[in-house]
Amino acid sequence: MDRNLGLLLLLFAFFSLAACGRGEPLEITLPTPTPAPVNLARTALVSASRALPDQPLAMINDGIWSVPDANFWGSGDFPFQWVEFDLQTTASVERVELLISQSPAGNTVHEILGRTSPEEEWRLLERLTGRTADLETLVVEPEDPWQEIRFLRIETPVSPSWVSWGEVEIWGTPDDGIIPEVAVATATEPLPEGGPDLILVGGTVITVDAEFSIAEALAVDEGQIAAVGSIEAILALRGTDTRVVDLGGATVMPGIVDPHIHMIQHETPDVEAMAAAQQSLIESGRTTVGIPGIAPFNMEGFVSFADRVVIRIHLYIAYNSNCGDRPLPDYWRSFDFGQDPDDRLAVAGVKVFADGGSCNGPAVAWTYPDPLPEGIGFTDWVGNGSLYITADELAGVVLETGERGGQVVVHAAGERAITTALDGMEQAVGSGGNPQRHRMDHNDFVPLDQRTRYGELGVIPVVFGDYDSCFEPGGIWSLLAPPEALERLQHNRDLVEANSGLPIAWHADLPFTRIDIFAQLQMLANLAEVTEDGAYCDAPEFLADQGVGVEQAIRMMTWNAAYAMNLEAAIGSLEPGKRADLIIIEANPLELPEDGLFQNAVWATLIDGAVAHCGGPPELCDQFTP
Repeated sequence: MDRNLGLLLLLFAFFSLAACGRGEPLEITLPTPTPAPVNLARTALVSASRALPDQPLAMINDGIWSVPDANFWGSGDFPFQWVEFDLQTTASVERVELLISQSPAGNTVHEILGRTSPEEEWRLLERLTGRTADLETLVVEPEDPWQEIRFLRIETPVSPSWVSWGEVEIWGTPDDGIIPEVAVATATEPLPEGGPDLILVGGTVITVDAEFSIAEALAVDEGQIAAVGSIEAILALRGTDTRVVDLGGATVMPGIVDPHIHMIQHETPDVEAMAAAQQSLIESGRTTVGIPGIAPFNMEGFVSFADRVVIRIHLYIAYNSNCGDRPLPDYWRSFDFGQDPDDRLAVAGVKVFADGGSCNGPAVAWTYPDPLPEGIGFTDWVGNGSLYITADELAGVVLETGERGGQVVVHAAGERAITTALDGMEQAVGSGGNPQRHRMDHNDFVPLDQRTRYGELGVIPVVFGDYDSCFEPGGIWSLLAPPEALERLQHNRDLVEANSGLPIAWHADLPFTRIDIFAQLQMLANLAEVTEDGAYCDAPEFLADQGVGVEQAIRMMTWNAAYAMNLEAAIGSLEPGKRADLIIIEANPLELPEDGLFQNAVWATLIDGAVAHCGGPPELCDQFTP
């Protein structure tokens, strides 16, 4: 007899006699003993995704807390796998202990789910992530016991080895106080054959679809997005051929589309230099780029580089040079144009310089200072800049290029060039909707009376996010332009609001600005500059309200930029049927402070579902290794 219980009975007898001696009734309430928890796994009905004949389910709850002589349940396959316990009664679960059977050691994810009846949805009780090794023990003790649990399930979406457990113990007390009879069951449910190639779980998915939806998981199959949705819905698609990767809290978003760069352009064919430039772009998170102004010597390099192209590249043949001359007036007519996303390297159209910039000054509406201020870095910006083309001439190029399936990219920076280019576009496309997506790049000084013309014509403006706010309080243009001109400089928000429904895109114009996409995102969102050495400079007063915000900035760097390249049906957002061009980044930019968007990192870049770069933590990158 329990010593305490015996003492209570003795006291009961003593007070009973005393009460009888006085002729008074005695009422004593004895405390109800708290039932001790039992290992409910020992009597549970057990089922699993699969089991090897010599490592059956009976070994997962046989009470042997060791792994001698292969005394463990083994699925015989990599994730995704699960094991489920029917406790045969509802219970209050206080603790779960799991004996790991795993080789090699590595990053794993295990999720414990519970429900009261088969009709209910599973609810997540605990998620275990981290590095685990063979014979370690995982112990889960909730602060408050899990109530009314009959079915308890352990899912493993991530593991470096075949999924198995040496022993599982589920400690708790049955709600009815009755311990079920010992059950023996080894039901298994094999994964279906096939399945998507890749599933990403354990993070946030920014889809950049029309609603800017946020999802929990994503599936990739044969280079395309197969599905986007909840963890449960996506994991339900897994099959024998599926690799499940735990993001470890990272964020997935579409790969960056940069319609206007010059980084892979070389004056002489240098395949190794081009390969290094391409790798820098991939590591930066770019998956598609446009390279305008291709001359014969540039094309020679791209022909040599064609079999090493990984990133999607659209080339635009030079109609004229950056100084306005036409050394090869018919060169642009010698190409067939196209924007097929299946072509990693495509000749997509023609570039036309409407005014100066890198040679001569942009064609502005005022007169540049004479002499130019010291430190500007150029000497040929004189008068009111250089206009290189007439509206009639541009209209002819647009019409001929469009008839042959090409897109015209117009360099237009100053007011006079922008107005002339819009006049030429109007002659060419009129009210026809601009199906070839002819566009205008830079758009530094858009006259107030020209802002709405982009939307009216369907001509896409591709704008800078970058502004040199750290050069001095007003940036370099404050030394060159009068105050009234600064009031229309790079007014991106005003341009967006004036052209509702028109996808306005960004560009970096590399290598003339920073390659870091998060510095670019920062500048596009609020026009604050972040320098290479980490200096953060707020936008000057005349640009203080012209940032577009983080969500719009992400759109401009992904879907809108894809639209500007006639590729939005294939890339730019993470939607079923589109190419799996995506990046995995450390932090969710939607949750960062607006002045901290630049404090982020690209962990991995995937193009057509294949890993082109992984520089994140080993726990992430190792999961992509076969």
